Amino acid sequence: GALFVPDCPRQHMIPIYLIVIGSCVLIRSILSLVGFYRLNNHENSRDVPLWLFIADFIHSLFVLCWFIAGSVWVFGIHEDHQDSDPDQQAYCATVLYQYAFWCTVMCYVLAILCIIYYVYRSQCCCFLLATLKTRSHKSNFIQK
Repeated sequence: GALFVPDCPRQHMIPIYLIVIGSCVLIRSILSLVGFYRLNNHENSRDVPLWLFIADFIHSLFVLCWFIAGSVWVFGIHEDHQDSDPDQQAYCATVLYQYAFWCTVMCYVLAILCIIYYVYRSQCCCFLLATLKTRSHKSNFIQK
């Protein structure tokens, strides 16, 4: 994104979106490392300072809002940008736009896959608990 800041006059926020979202991934990685380090050096999660949880929450909220804004910027010019004449106001560099577009699409795909996984996992857990409860109830009934 930083190399292409002047290369998308059609939507000047796309390179900034990429820079900020990349920085947020770096910050998330650092927060995760600090969190893992603190959890591994303390016996329970109550020893982890409150500021770490607050920083994580604020960061997650910002990333969500920034991702939504970036989606609007990227998908908003999908049909009406051109990549052949850099002197046109509707110009957006092909490499920049394609990278932003596909990264955003892949984030949506990953989010959908995570949702499907967690729904499937919760359904399996509910089925397993119901099966165990039924078996327990039957064994109690047989013993009586």
